[in-house]
Amino acid sequence: ITQPAQILNNLHTLIHIALNIQKNDNSYGLDIGIITIEEENKSSKITFAGAKRPLYYFSAENPSKLEEVVGTRKSIGRTPKVDITYEDSTITLPTGSIIYMSTDGYIDQNDVKRKKLGKNQFFKTLQDIQAKDFEAQKGILSELLKKHMQGTEQRDDILVLGVKV
Repeated sequence: ITQPAQILNNLHTLIHIALNIQKNDNSYGLDIGIITIEEENKSSKITFAGAKRPLYYFSAENPSKLEEVVGTRKSIGRTPKVDITYEDSTITLPTGSIIYMSTDGYIDQNDVKRKKLGKNQFFKTLQDIQAKDFEAQKGILSELLKKHMQGTEQRDDILVLGVKV
């Protein structure tokens, strides 16, 4: 299976079976995004499917504009199996474009006043740093998170992944 949506649909079914969600009233779930990247001439075809996770990108043709591809608004496993179908979204990006994926942990991390870092701050930061090399981006994102947390505990998994196509 290589199509992202098909992977998510199968995963959703298998998690329901493994956790016996219907009978045990479990509310465990997984938020995830999956992509495939296929090179085509001077561009890349990106196929994305998400379970409560989006894909962000800057096209090399318009590098100052952050775009978002929204996934399905349902987690894997958490909700009844019968009413969810994950779907693929496909975009073609020119060489030099940058795609980002992340867990919700970065955006949802709270500070000492229990205020989240937030999607707007995350977007603004990505716009400010996307032209830098990935090592510099990593440092800036890490420093922003550390400053925001002000010594509070990390409350969720945190991952930001950037790929230049």
